[in-house]
Amino acid sequence: MKKTLSIVSRIALYSLPLFLMIALIPLSHNDYILAGVYFLFACIYLMVKPEKINALVYFVGLTAMTLFESIFLLTGVETFTSKTLFNIMPLWLPFLWAYGFLVIKDSLLVLLNRK
Repeated sequence: MKKTLSIVSRIALYSLPLFLMIALIPLSHNDYILAGVYFLFACIYLMVKPEKINALVYFVGLTAMTLFESIFLLTGVETFTSKTLFNIMPLWLPFLWAYGFLVIKDSLLVLLNRK
């Protein structure tokens, strides 16, 4: 039970910046500033955890999710009122997804007992 609580609390701690990033969305009316803030979150993460794999995970998340989200949005299933990236999505969205990749990586490592 104690180990499970430790796992849950560590995953929650890793997820906290992501929740904050999501909470900033309705407060910001400028996609460029929000994208910059999200990039700042990633830079801080990469400085705090300077493992080479983290930069790769972030880059893969940024490029892959930009591509997949673009395809998804072009189907018309989901739409955004702000379309500052490729005229289909907000500029900040891929940065949010990329940070999410880092949280998922850290959470998986905790679950696999490697961290």
